Amino acid sequence: MANRRQPGKKPRKEGKRTAKPSGHLIVTEGIKTAWSNECIELWFLLHFAYLDTSIPRDAYYAKLSAELRKRGGPDKYEKADSGLYEFLKPYQRKAIANAQRLKNSFAPSAAFSKRNPCTTVDELVMELIAILERED
Repeated sequence: MANRRQPGKKPRKEGKRTAKPSGHLIVTEGIKTAWSNECIELWFLLHFAYLDTSIPRDAYYAKLSAELRKRGGPDKYEKADSGLYEFLKPYQRKAIANAQRLKNSFAPSAAFSKRNPCTTVDELVMELIAILERED
């Protein structure tokens, strides 16, 4: 249970890391992560539409189901749908553009937890695309 903070105590240090929010560790340790706030379904929804309003998770599922149906996809979004990647792939560039636009709507100093909705999955996808292009 390292780095559990007790009320009234300062975070303890372990090597170079301190018990600060994970966003701080991402920046100071050079670790790259992909995240979506409120949920991964934001990234999926950005394949079809720009969304800059925070909504509850169940609303993401309903919106995503509607967008999939509109385009001839499944009637209902299922998290474990093995065909979802292939269905979303043609819309990938739009999702990247929408995600970048969304990120640019927040001040760089804004806490990660306050960036809602927001995602950095586009950065991971762009890195993976670059790797695949280098291998060709």
